[in-house]
Amino acid sequence: MTLQQWALSFKGLIGRKPFWLGMVILFLLMVMIFSLQTFLLFSPYILLLLVILLLYPLATIFTKRLHDRGKSGGWLLLLLNLVAGCCYYCWLLCYFLLTLVYSHLFGSGGLDDFYLYLLLPYYF
Repeated sequence: MTLQQWALSFKGLIGRKPFWLGMVILFLLMVMIFSLQTFLLFSPYILLLLVILLLYPLATIFTKRLHDRGKSGGWLLLLLNLVAGCCYYCWLLCYFLLTLVYSHLFGSGGLDDFYLYLLLPYYF
């Protein structure tokens, strides 16, 4: 199997060793991209584009592993839906907890004031 078939095609099967090798390579590429972003401070749009470009091979490798286990590639969509839903509900929980803490400590007001209050010690 060529590199192009391995990373860019949804067809075929992949064993455990190539699957985990692909996961490690993609993880290291993600770490390298985010490290470069912190040092070079390039545009967040470029960062988003690079992450999306790395998500495609991740999806192909994961789908091939699902095919090896006798499952359809549609299971990946279910997994992504569950992960996105959990992240969204965690964000909502944190937002409402911050709002509750702010309104309890400082009275009613916008959450922007709370973020400003958290950042004030760094400015003075």
